[in-house]
Amino acid sequence: EELKKKFLVENEEPVHVTHMHFLVFLVNIFWQTMVTVILTYLAMLGLTQGWMSMDIAAWTLGIWYVIYLYFLSSAHVAWKCNFIIITTQKVVLVEQKSMFYQKINPVHFTNINNTRVESQFAGIFKCGILFIELKIGQQGGAHVQLKNTYVPKPNDIAAIIEHGIIMNEKPIKQ
Repeated sequence: EELKKKFLVENEEPVHVTHMHFLVFLVNIFWQTMVTVILTYLAMLGLTQGWMSMDIAAWTLGIWYVIYLYFLSSAHVAWKCNFIIITTQKVVLVEQKSMFYQKINPVHFTNINNTRVESQFAGIFKCGILFIELKIGQQGGAHVQLKNTYVPKPNDIAAIIEHGIIMNEKPIKQ
């Protein structure tokens, strides 16, 4: 809410806010969880077979669990702190790259050429990739695209953005 208010100017209203899909959390922790399960199994097997001492197993697992907690919290931050704010005048893309680095990219509707959507996971979980093509690239030949993955209901988000583009292109009647 605080961040949303920072990007609103006079006569501008928030239209839609969406966080990333829960799958971003699951995908980010999948391999770390698999390694944790295997490492725990090997440590327990090593203890029962006498391959390693209790001290070595405890230190190894303790250090790995601290690392795993870091990965777990990073995945949670990537899920909860990456979102898209759509207002009556612009789209604000907020991307939390790590625990300590955040990238905020406000794009006014007049700078957006079009949007495009691709499905992820065959569209089963209603999540996909949202592409926003900017007008900047039209003069130089190369197109500039902003890409957001794991967007829930990306078709709806693209439709809201396209609606905002059209509403901002209409001349104001006096």
